[in-house]
Amino acid sequence: MKIFAISGLGADERVFNFLTLDHEIVPIRWIAPKRKETIIAYSERLIQEYKISDENEYAILGVSFGGLIAIEISKMDNFNILSRN
Repeated sequence: MKIFAISGLGADERVFNFLTLDHEIVPIRWIAPKRKETIIAYSERLIQEYKISDENEYAILGVSFGGLIAIEISKMDNFNILSRN
């Protein structure tokens, strides 16, 4: 399973360097927003850019503003919440 990781606006993928997980971490880099683009539209472009919806199993991890984007992505893509018991 891939974990798509979105950093906060003032950070980059290095925020995840010391995170140890049993799955592949795919850092998502910020793309330039379009003029007057909504957060929803921006999140849709990230899904397309990183082909997130092509994955059978994946997780979204977000830090700060990246967490907000992760929530929007999870609302859009028939996302199943996984929990660890």
